[in-house]
Amino acid sequence: MNQLSLTNRRIVLVAVMSLVASLLAVSFNAPVAGAANESIFFATNSSSVAEDVGGGTYTVPVTLTYDTSFSGDVTATVSVSGSADDPGDYTISGTAVEFLASGSPASGATHDVVISLVDDSTFDPGETIILTLTSPSGATIGTHASHTVTITDASDTPSIAINDIAVDENDGTATFTVTRTGATTQTVTANWATSNGTATSPADYTADTGTISIGSGATTDTIVITLTNDQIAEGVETFDVDLSSPSNATISKATGTATITDDDTAGISVVESDGSTAATEGGTDDFTVVLTSQPTANVVITISSDNVQATAASTIGGLGTLTFTDADWFIAQSVTVTAVDDDIDDDGANGNISLSAASGDGNYGIGDFADVGITITDNDDAGVTITPTAVSVTENGSNATYEVELTSEPVDDVRITLSLTNGGEFSVNDSTLDFDDTNWDNPITVTVSADDDLVADGTTSGTIEHSASSPSDPNYTGSLSIDDVDVTIIDNETPAISLVGAPTANEDGTNGTYGVVLTTMPSGTVTVTLSITSGGGEFSIVTSTPLTFDSGDYNVVQTVEIAANPDDIIDGQQTGTINHSASGGGYGGVADDQAVTVTIEDDDEAGVTITETLGSTDVIEGGIADTYRVVLDAEPAANVTVTVSFDSDQIAVTPASLTFTPGTWDVFQEFSVTGVQDNIEEPDIHSVSITHAVTTTDPNFSPIAVDSVVVNITDSDELEVSIEGPSFGAPGVTATFEAITNSSSGEPTYEWRVLKDFVEVPGILGTEDTFEFTPTEGGNYIIWARVGDDLNQGNDRIAFFIDFTVMGDIEGSIFVDNILWLAEEGVTKGCTQDGTSFCPLANVTRGQMAAFLVRFLGLTDGGAGDLFIDDDTSIFRFDIDKLATAGITKGCNPAEGNTKFCPNSFVTRGQMAAFLVRALKLTDAGAGNLFIDDDTSIFENDIDKLATAGITKGCNPAEGNTKFCPNSFVTRGQMAAFLQRAADLRP
Repeated sequence: MNQLSLTNRRIVLVAVMSLVASLLAVSFNAPVAGAANESIFFATNSSSVAEDVGGGTYTVPVTLTYDTSFSGDVTATVSVSGSADDPGDYTISGTAVEFLASGSPASGATHDVVISLVDDSTFDPGETIILTLTSPSGATIGTHASHTVTITDASDTPSIAINDIAVDENDGTATFTVTRTGATTQTVTANWATSNGTATSPADYTADTGTISIGSGATTDTIVITLTNDQIAEGVETFDVDLSSPSNATISKATGTATITDDDTAGISVVESDGSTAATEGGTDDFTVVLTSQPTANVVITISSDNVQATAASTIGGLGTLTFTDADWFIAQSVTVTAVDDDIDDDGANGNISLSAASGDGNYGIGDFADVGITITDNDDAGVTITPTAVSVTENGSNATYEVELTSEPVDDVRITLSLTNGGEFSVNDSTLDFDDTNWDNPITVTVSADDDLVADGTTSGTIEHSASSPSDPNYTGSLSIDDVDVTIIDNETPAISLVGAPTANEDGTNGTYGVVLTTMPSGTVTVTLSITSGGGEFSIVTSTPLTFDSGDYNVVQTVEIAANPDDIIDGQQTGTINHSASGGGYGGVADDQAVTVTIEDDDEAGVTITETLGSTDVIEGGIADTYRVVLDAEPAANVTVTVSFDSDQIAVTPASLTFTPGTWDVFQEFSVTGVQDNIEEPDIHSVSITHAVTTTDPNFSPIAVDSVVVNITDSDELEVSIEGPSFGAPGVTATFEAITNSSSGEPTYEWRVLKDFVEVPGILGTEDTFEFTPTEGGNYIIWARVGDDLNQGNDRIAFFIDFTVMGDIEGSIFVDNILWLAEEGVTKGCTQDGTSFCPLANVTRGQMAAFLVRFLGLTDGGAGDLFIDDDTSIFRFDIDKLATAGITKGCNPAEGNTKFCPNSFVTRGQMAAFLVRALKLTDAGAGNLFIDDDTSIFENDIDKLATAGITKGCNPAEGNTKFCPNSFVTRGQMAAFLQRAADLRP
């Protein structure tokens, strides 16, 4: 079965309800047993009410009647239907009808059904509310069983308006828009029709009529009128569209006006070839003329020129007029312009061709209509020809000439004035040249002569400038550009630089000198530039350069001082060259080959310097030793080995030899001397000598003599002495040294002294067994002690010393104690060759980390060696192999199989944690996650193990050490602290 639409279902429902109501009415109209003919009904069957009724409510009464007396309760129900919506249009109350016996209602009493109306803004007239009495009890339904209330809605009636529009004649159509104002559920319609204004139909538009329709779901409708496009200039015209006979709306604006803008303008269109009209003198150019709109009468165009240099005529019969009709107005006609040729430069002779129109058409009978600008290119250029523009003359020699002529006929006399720059060097035969309209094209010759002088000013140059003037010819004025003539003046004097002496400089600080002077008087300031062209590394120029001379002091010798650049290389006598070049004052042509040879004397000699502690070497048989230092006096070209020879029955010397390289020749090395216990009674103090021999491939050092060292040997007795104290210190940190003697000796005496770089530090002396020293600066120190007792002859037994290195760059470091511990442990040797600096703020490289850990752990096994491909040239390569063999490192490029170690890369704090965890074999990570900034670090577990072991506390103590800074680089100072804290955990 087909489904019913909502509308159809409503129709069926209404029909069924009506049928039921009829049946009920029939049933309830029957007399009710025992009643006194009680009846209820509506007074009328219909009524009407406005939607905006005052108070918003409307009452429909239900009336009760009976014959004699009220016999019992009467009730009924009011059913509601109709086209109005509840609650969109109304709400209702009182639909339950009751007349109760307890109220003793009189016949004619009423019950009110109250309708509350909704006043909306939508126009919806004629909606109905149908009230029907149903289900009566105790009474019958009387005359009117239903009542229809019709709601009127005049206050919301919408309005319509048509707009005004503006169109162009060539738009094709004109579209008006009719707009409805106000909401409605009804379709709004109206009739429309066009009417003429200044525009008429059908000349300007097509008349039409019709009807607009605006449905409830729309607000506009359009009216389209066809426009007529002609070619006649008519100006602005109008026509109207009028609205009438509206339904379901009123008209607020009944007439819409269309304003038509004409697209035709009366005028003359000129088309110039290439966009302009131009001709060279003697030549022609064309342009075409056509009307821009259809005339209503013939149009005659008259052509005229405002310049005698140009003429113009129509190509039609050569006439100076053009005629257009309403039939050929759109066909272009051509005009030829001819430029008059002459010999005068008259570039300003441009002008206009005037086009004036005459016609019975009022749009065209307006006289001068258009102008065509004419550009006339002159074939005559005002100018001055100079031939040639460059000449050369010689002092006391030949002259030179050039010619001057005009390039166009002047309209008045022309004078060319000559002016000279650098005129003291040359002159001309005449300073003015005069031309007129008879000789303008005949050249005038100018003669140039050099002025001879006694100044060596070399080849100089000058310029002859030319300017034009004329009483009335504007082309030949001072603004005319005229070529200059460049004049070269060749000097007949020869300038030169004279050098006096040949300088010799010595590396010992003795400088050399030579003199510089000019041979001829310059024309101005001369600058002499000195440049070292050979031997530049051997010497330098002390004198401030460049040198300057002028005409007053050119013959005064200026002294140039030369200093040798000292070095430590034995290179004998060397030579170098200083070249001299001059500029300015006529010396610009002096060649750069003015050279002086410099001799450099060498002050370096092959030799070996031996330095003994406090000037002597003293030992005790079988006891306290002494040392002396050895260093080369100059840099060798090859390794130099110093070997010792001595009486081995009396002393022992270690090592047997010292080797110096070209890179370490100036670094002190030491021989250590000990006395041999021979059990032979000898003088309390006896001496032996140590001799030295040199072997090398450097011919400067082979052979050379080396001083011997006399060793004073104290015969052994019961006095035994040893000194204990640190090997490293820092400025401001007090170091304590103690001399320990055997208990069987007599009353000991002590004398302490301090030497820095083998030079005694004045004012420091100790006389007790304990000595405290607080250094003030870094360097290599010797703590020297002489110990004796009253049982030994002379109360003077033995001098004893120990080396003490002060790291000068750790003063003030928070890690100073850690660094000193590291040095005493032998884990560090410092960051410089002499050990006097540690570089606490420098970042630790992976190579340095390997060396630290190898010394810290005492690793000795290098495994197979050469485990990585990138450390062959590193000084830490052996430490790296030992670290890898111990399993502490695997490499730095796991993606490529860990073939590299990256010895020069800096170590991060996270990487350091991993190194120490592996080195110390730490396993306890404690509670884990001890820091807030290492959660994403691959070293987090190692960091936790390091912190649990007490080796690290964090990197932000001011904030409670909540961070570890795993990606920051480890400094050498921080590394010292880490290693000292880890000392007791070494496996």
